[in-house]
Amino acid sequence: MANKISISTGMLEDQADRLQKLSNQIYEIYSKANRAISLIHEATNSKYSWDMQRKGTILLRDADHMADLMHDAAKIAVQASTSFQNTDKVIRELIGEFLPKDIIQSPPSTQEVTDSNGAVTYTDGEYQNRITDIIAQEKANISSCTAQKYWSWYYGEPSSCGDGWCAVFASYMMEKAGVDVNAPLSESEWFKTSPAYQFDYFSAKGFIEHRSDGYVPQVGDLVFYEGYGGGVGHVAIVTSIENGVVNTLHGNIGQPTIGEIPENWYRNAAEGGYCKILGYGNISAFAASQG
Repeated sequence: MANKISISTGMLEDQADRLQKLSNQIYEIYSKANRAISLIHEATNSKYSWDMQRKGTILLRDADHMADLMHDAAKIAVQASTSFQNTDKVIRELIGEFLPKDIIQSPPSTQEVTDSNGAVTYTDGEYQNRITDIIAQEKANISSCTAQKYWSWYYGEPSSCGDGWCAVFASYMMEKAGVDVNAPLSESEWFKTSPAYQFDYFSAKGFIEHRSDGYVPQVGDLVFYEGYGGGVGHVAIVTSIENGVVNTLHGNIGQPTIGEIPENWYRNAAEGGYCKILGYGNISAFAASQG
């Protein structure tokens, strides 16, 4: 029997990111070329300009079609990664109506999509080991760790949404470490996108800890910060504890990518001062509660 082809979620995510960037570049070239053809048409005699415009229109049509294909391919890779589906099956699901009949009627490939980080079975304290690996992985590829990456994960398709993404980043990290971040949605609709909803959910479950009570933050814990005008305004993830200093990894801290800073260094741009820490989300307790 033939061996199965195995591809990881990380590989699919990297492919989706590259494909979407190529699609964006082609769209940009398309816009510039369209403008150039218009200028040529205006500056030359009618016979030459009409012939040039006709040929240019054909090239533009092909470029536009190629950009659309790149976007569709990125969407397929993202869906395959987030749903752990064979990419052959996802292609049939998303664009099957455009495929030749002989391909539709042929059996799908035996490709397997596996989690880049392996299977998850929790024991006491295991979440810290898992999240440590994920943190190292994100920091090693920090140039690609942008809002677009995490919003694309959230929507299940390429997205350039740039609004506040600290909670989306935290949710992504938890899920990659094996925590089911969809489970709270029945009780907390915006759990995956709002630090305030995350804080409220953890509080209701008894998973919020405080240093004043003697709690020592652990790698993978969430850190909740007070926002402008009060309330919960930001969330980050504990990455390490060195000589009593708790280091944290943040999304949406005024730079294109994620960033690592000591926990007390987080500033609120609107107020200019350091933000108060409201508490720590005990992720080991959260993970253990899921069985």
